[in-house]
Amino acid sequence: MRGQAKTQTEQAATRATQAETHAEQASTRTTQAATHSEQASTRTAQAATESAQTKTRAAQAETQIEQEKTRAAQTETHIKQANTQIIELALGVSELSCRRLFEAAQDGILILDVETGRINDANPFLTKLLGFSRAEMLGKTVGELSPFKDVVSNQAMLERLQKDGYVRYADLPLKTKAGRDIAVEFVSNVYRAGDKQVIQCNIRDITKRKAAETTSALLASIVESSDDAIFGVDLNSIFTSWNQGAEKI
Repeated sequence: MRGQAKTQTEQAATRATQAETHAEQASTRTTQAATHSEQASTRTAQAATESAQTKTRAAQAETQIEQEKTRAAQTETHIKQANTQIIELALGVSELSCRRLFEAAQDGILILDVETGRINDANPFLTKLLGFSRAEMLGKTVGELSPFKDVVSNQAMLERLQKDGYVRYADLPLKTKAGRDIAVEFVSNVYRAGDKQVIQCNIRDITKRKAAETTSALLASIVESSDDAIFGVDLNSIFTSWNQGAEKI
């Protein structure tokens, strides 16, 4: 009996030890689970931090890209502004050169509006030739100026310009403001000035040339109709002309 009781006691002690071991193992597993949970939480926090950092870096990269785009746009704007300034400077130089040529030209020049044919500008040579001031010419059509009245029809000239882009009168008889008779060659054409079209009229005084031609024709007529023998020779005594009087004699 005593042996059985001892055995039972030992078995109970063994079970108690096993229970204690099981409890310790359970506690260890609980600790390990808690550790794993903490580690998982740490990893989650680290992942969240890395995600936030990645988002921050992405936002920074996007900001840098926008800044680069802004700088590129500013650079392009500066280039365009520089080009515009260069063009404006070149145009200014070109306009100044054209204006000097316009002022110094030894032919009369009128600049007309392409729609109405009214005078926008006249150079000094023309004002001197016709005897009208620039102010007296501005805003009028060519036909409204007394020297051209009944000679040049504004409407007819505009129609010919629209059709051909060019109008020429080889010999226009005019009377200046002072009443002097002159003859001019009148050439008008359309050209583009910047973003618009204008009409330019060039007026050349051919009075002296026409008088010389008339004198030459008169002398030729006198020589040809003379009964006297009239002939011309060059420096080598070669005949260059021979009139009817010379033929008869």
